[in-house]
Amino acid sequence: MREVYITIFKQYFRSYLLQTRSELGLTQTQMSEKLNISERAYASLESGHSCCSTITLILFLLLCTDNYNDFLEDLRNSFDEIYECVS
Repeated sequence: MREVYITIFKQYFRSYLLQTRSELGLTQTQMSEKLNISERAYASLESGHSCCSTITLILFLLLCTDNYNDFLEDLRNSFDEIYECVS
């Protein structure tokens, strides 16, 4: 079950990351600098190939989003939908 949640989170985070970078008008390089990660690590997040670290998630929520509660609420809804399907 854990792997399912990881997959859902990676897809969700990827989508949110792309949307946020577009809204902020930043390049991948600028986003990687903002999140204090390498350009390669950022590209891997944006492509959905890797999952972010806890500190990267926290920096993203604090530095890149206006309302991190929306992010968490949407993520919770995604997790709830998966939980209901497997229960």
